[in-house]
Amino acid sequence: MPDQSELGTRARLLDSAERLLAEKGLANTSVRMITEQADANVAAVNYHFGSKEDLVRAVLKRRLRDIDDMRMQRLDALEVGGRKPNQEEVVRAFLEPLIVQGISRETGELVPFVVLIRQVLSDPEAGQKIMQSWEPSTVVARTAQALARAMGTQVPTGARAQLLMMLMHSAALEALYVITGATKLPYDQSMETDEVVESTIRYVTSGVEAFFKHDVLEEA
Repeated sequence: MPDQSELGTRARLLDSAERLLAEKGLANTSVRMITEQADANVAAVNYHFGSKEDLVRAVLKRRLRDIDDMRMQRLDALEVGGRKPNQEEVVRAFLEPLIVQGISRETGELVPFVVLIRQVLSDPEAGQKIMQSWEPSTVVARTAQALARAMGTQVPTGARAQLLMMLMHSAALEALYVITGATKLPYDQSMETDEVVESTIRYVTSGVEAFFKHDVLEEA
């Protein structure tokens, strides 16, 4: 079992990596920059994580753990008594926890985690390396099953399920950027937060329906 000093070093590395990566970007943040801010040495990254990509994965998983717990609770509530929720309800259960956790209660601004995950999903090179060995969480499989059940189609698995969740995450992140003003809308900038969320859920639900209909057409 690691001692308290090792646990403290690991936590500092995660905190420093999250801040620096969100501020400077994946490509412009080196392991040495992270270790200097964390008051650790480069060997500590290798010891606790293995590589820079593994460190980024650990940062994301740490934040997603609480979000995924909220998602599972919402899915459980929707399926009480064997009830079959519709696709919009499942999309809402998946997206709203990320939106809630993505905005700082103190400042009303995006939390660094949101900036980082958006970079990962939008970076074709560095982001792909990070996602290559990403193990889908239980909630990803559960959400894919619930959506397939709502749509009356086969459950997407493997890379197909991962793609579906990445598309849903991307839409939620864009909503967060609009809500906080980090991205300015070129059209109606008077939309309230609730309106942005509802619009995003409708948009993603339509995308999910198209995603599953495409699978049905391919099978046919």
